[in-house]
Amino acid sequence: MTRDKKRDPKKALKHESKGDKLAGKGKLREAMGEYQKSEALDPERVEIYDKLIDTQGRIVESEWQEEDFANSMTWTMRRQELQNPHIRLVHETFSLEYREVHQLLQRLMTALGEEQENSLVEKILEYGERASLPMLHFLLSIKALAGQNAPAPEGGDEPFPPPHTPL
Repeated sequence: MTRDKKRDPKKALKHESKGDKLAGKGKLREAMGEYQKSEALDPERVEIYDKLIDTQGRIVESEWQEEDFANSMTWTMRRQELQNPHIRLVHETFSLEYREVHQLLQRLMTALGEEQENSLVEKILEYGERASLPMLHFLLSIKALAGQNAPAPEGGDEPFPPPHTPL
């Protein structure tokens, strides 16, 4: 799923239509190729993810490869994010980067000496903005451990999921 290419909604609809015709003829792998081209040209349409997920599900499981499973998960998550943008923050907690930053933060808390602390801080900073969510969750988990439960934000829903417990 590439979002780097220039958007072209008209061309995306042509590929989608071609995919629909192929899927109707039972040519599911070829249909998937057209739907993927459509998604690459217009990744903000929920409908294309519905077709990708549905068509992928119609492919006999014995034909599935590891890449098929990974694509199916990616499309499902992307569809959810388009329908509910806050779910992106939940999905981020599943990422390898989230877990790595979380582990670095744990090591930072028990670091012995300034040299080790500086090294861990540098590693965390290499993650850039991707380190923000795990750092926030880590701080909130420390706050909860300290017994300083903060009141819920006004408006009800939290802007991000609750913090993970340390691994």
